[in-house]
Amino acid sequence: MFGTINIEDQVNVSPSELNHFSESPSLDLQSNSDYKVTDPLAILRKRINDKYLNKVVKNAGLMISFIGFDDIGHAEIDDDGGLLYSVTFKMIAFKPYIGEIIEGVVIGSDSTGLTVSLGFFNDVKIPCSDLREPKSIDSNTKLWSWEYENHKLYYFIDSTIRFRVSNVVFNGQAHDSGLPSMVILGNVQSDGLGMISWWT
Repeated sequence: MFGTINIEDQVNVSPSELNHFSESPSLDLQSNSDYKVTDPLAILRKRINDKYLNKVVKNAGLMISFIGFDDIGHAEIDDDGGLLYSVTFKMIAFKPYIGEIIEGVVIGSDSTGLTVSLGFFNDVKIPCSDLREPKSIDSNTKLWSWEYENHKLYYFIDSTIRFRVSNVVFNGQAHDSGLPSMVILGNVQSDGLGMISWWT
């Protein structure tokens, strides 16, 4: 579900911050402790966190945490008189693998299926075609149910559901279209999957 990725990028340091820098910052690259705001690595790390933290990198996943720098190259002067550093660093990313079993909470239900929250990530969809058969939807409440031995077992809102990841979809045009940058698709078409209350 979580993994480490390497990222190469360029980080800008404004002219007003240059007095905190030597040509190449020499602090412990792997340290993730809290520096004072005047520490060179703290400034670089803040730039990285502002750009990446809690954001989706296409094909890599949701960036959860900065780990540390692998390399900080020599700086170049940018058009504003600041410095542009080429940096390589590691971050923890969230991207579940296909077939992984995950638990979340149902936060939405409509004719297309269910929406599930993992607490830190809400763009999980279980399409109606991937709900347990036979199924039906209540026209008034819009709640889906699995019909089992003449009983309707509902997918209740705010209740815990267990699902299998069937796909992870990245939307490269998310900023323009208003669609989520990353969507996890799941299914519950096996024993043990679906609402936790069904199996306890």
